[in-house]
Amino acid sequence: MKNVFYVLLLLNFLGYSQITSIPDSEFEQALIDLNIDSDGIINGQVLTSDIDNVEDLNLALNSGSYSINDLTGLQDFAQLKNLRIDNLYLSNNDLSLDLTANTLLESLIMIGGDDAFTHDIEKIDLSENPNINLIQTTGIWTLKQLNLKTGATDVSNLNIDISVNPNNLQGDSHENLNDSQFCIKVSDEDAATNRTGVYNTWTITANNNPYYFSETCVLNIEQFNQELVNIYPNPTSEFINIEVNNIKFDAIKIFNLQGQLVKVFNNLDKETIDVSDLKNGLYFMALKSDQGDVIKKFIKQ
Repeated sequence: MKNVFYVLLLLNFLGYSQITSIPDSEFEQALIDLNIDSDGIINGQVLTSDIDNVEDLNLALNSGSYSINDLTGLQDFAQLKNLRIDNLYLSNNDLSLDLTANTLLESLIMIGGDDAFTHDIEKIDLSENPNINLIQTTGIWTLKQLNLKTGATDVSNLNIDISVNPNNLQGDSHENLNDSQFCIKVSDEDAATNRTGVYNTWTITANNNPYYFSETCVLNIEQFNQELVNIYPNPTSEFINIEVNNIKFDAIKIFNLQGQLVKVFNNLDKETIDVSDLKNGLYFMALKSDQGDVIKKFIKQ
């Protein structure tokens, strides 16, 4: 009986000491500032018991002060219902935000800067979120796809706002980079297009951001970026070499972090472009084609 008691005690201790990895120090700092990470130190982890009952997570605290590249750990917020992410310069290697593990999620609010790259995200996956009723991604003009395809019957009574403000991106020194259409991935493309069935209950606001419904979204930028275009060296001090397979581009346009057009290349017979006259910093290269735009990041140093 004593041995059974110690085993139960050990299991109880292990259960309460379970941890969740938080490899991004900026994400962990945000959790500390929100009084969620109880140990209060940056150590790459948080007690799972600290986060598994959190229903509301507002990462807009001190908006603009965090540079979160990796939201690993968010999947263990088992009770998360409302997530807000504003102007955090969110980015990661595959340019996507996967929220499928947060199955109780009801609302996602991500506010971008319109005239700046405050979220470098091109795809959001909400295909395993049956309770979602509000998606607001206003001002994120790099975003090109929402995956809402459940494989069965998609959610009803959904409010989506994917508006962008081109006034900050157009004019004498600005150009709207969001030329290619936004794709909303659904289980029944025809029904969604005709607004029948559950899609009749959807409210979609998409000011200055044309969109379409698809069951595949095969022309998303992420696929182009990863498979068909390669640029090097990166970082660079003078020249960038461009390797392209099976896509013909009409122009290459360079934007700074504020969304300003700073350089244009129309002669695409060359495989090398000269960026030596640019100031040091992070830039975005938009390669324009009839299939859409491919956006690549590079650093001038």
